[in-house]
Amino acid sequence: MPFEEILFDHLNYFRDLDHDGVPGISARDADIIVGTWLSEVRSREVGTMLSRDLDGDQQVTEEELRTVLFVNARASLRNRNVGVEPTEEQIEEQLSRIVEAELEYDLDGNRILTVGEVYQFHDSRFAEFKEYRDVRERRSHFPSTSLDTNRDGTVSQGEYAGFVELTLSTIDADGDGVATQDEHSNFLALLQDLLDARAD
Repeated sequence: MPFEEILFDHLNYFRDLDHDGVPGISARDADIIVGTWLSEVRSREVGTMLSRDLDGDQQVTEEELRTVLFVNARASLRNRNVGVEPTEEQIEEQLSRIVEAELEYDLDGNRILTVGEVYQFHDSRFAEFKEYRDVRERRSHFPSTSLDTNRDGTVSQGEYAGFVELTLSTIDADGDGVATQDEHSNFLALLQDLLDARAD
């Protein structure tokens, strides 16, 4: 693919990441992106949870989970063992695994899921992300600091374009302005070798 097309695609991607109205990409943009994603995930998870609320009381008991997920447990075993009907013990074992995975959201341990617990669970995940990002920023591994060549706290479009152009010129071993599949594969192998050497 010609460099101009790759650079154009990357700059469009860059603009898509800029959410805070301030030119460039900053930690605030990352927070907005993750916050939006978190809202979408929470909404989806709450919708899934409420679809398992058989009595409409805005909470899901272990019994409701077992009733709703029984079909899933049996179907997953049938799919694994094509043509073989699973035993009751196999179904019960699979059902228990699925129910326990669902009860990951049960933060108070009472074996009943609530909307509040789903929100709390995802809020803690968001807090973990922010803590991880903050640690990475301090170590200068987070892209907003490693690409921020003038150290103003924001990656500008020019800084990002410079990084993309440098990467593309490194990939383009024969210098013809086109990144071939072989050149890309060789570049990825070189990166992996560097990462392996760094890990040792």
